[in-house]
Amino acid sequence: MLINNIHTSYNMKQHGAHGNDLITSEFAHEFGIYGPPSYCVDRLNELVELGIDRFILAGGPDLAMPDPEIAEMAQRFVTDADADDCLRLFEEIVAVGKHLAVMGHYSHPRELAPEIARRAVARIRETGAQIRMQAPLIRHVNDDTRVWAELWSEGVKLGMIPYYMFIERDTGARGYFQVPLARCFEIYNEAFQRVSGLARTVRGPSMSAFPGKVRVAGVSEIHGEKVFVLELLQARDPRHVGRPFFARFDPAASWLDELRPALGEARFFFESEAPRVNDINRRPPAMAGYTNGHGISVAGD
Repeated sequence: MLINNIHTSYNMKQHGAHGNDLITSEFAHEFGIYGPPSYCVDRLNELVELGIDRFILAGGPDLAMPDPEIAEMAQRFVTDADADDCLRLFEEIVAVGKHLAVMGHYSHPRELAPEIARRAVARIRETGAQIRMQAPLIRHVNDDTRVWAELWSEGVKLGMIPYYMFIERDTGARGYFQVPLARCFEIYNEAFQRVSGLARTVRGPSMSAFPGKVRVAGVSEIHGEKVFVLELLQARDPRHVGRPFFARFDPAASWLDELRPALGEARFFFESEAPRVNDINRRPPAMAGYTNGHGISVAGD
């Protein structure tokens, strides 16, 4: 099946790169939503009528944009011609008992500073939708404990929910932006300690790797060997969710495939277990959401 082929063959190292065409435009339109805002709103209305239970909307500022670009993004929910129509749709989704979560990609607290950005957050929340904050840890942009603590704290003040700190994906110009895993954990842990319990909903630092979302949960020593403590927050095989495992400590490693198993193991447990086809295919088609640029992606979980 096409979905199974994509699930097992998609090259995450070429995510978003030209030529990584395993996901075709036809497939994206069949199983996801992206395109002009008016088109996305119409398609979302159709899905509401079909009884879709949950919606996740992806999009937001990138790489600590200059203020004018932040304002332009925020206008989508404040001053654009169809801003009110979009927000009315959000209200309709919530009114019929659906759960609506907007993924806000905020990489730096300055993205929350412009008044129009704060107004956009307020208008979305007034519809009953939740806004969950997530972003990658980016060298030269936000590789600072204080930046993340301020970002999460300011987000909570505005009524948003800190959700994920991601590790820069091993693709594109990662050499300039990547941060070693050990440093990622230090930044996350120190920032986590600085914020109140209301902001400690955040999870990370997490790698969206082939076996699933892999969290760097800590650095420890076991039987005299220094190791990374890792955990699968999400997994291709649902049986692996929450399962801890260990990798040799490597101060230079910045992605999962640069790590080696610890404690005498020849391989990581997921490397010896093939994904179960039935588990893959039983997931609803809506889970195959796809986003292009700042379009809207709809998913079922």
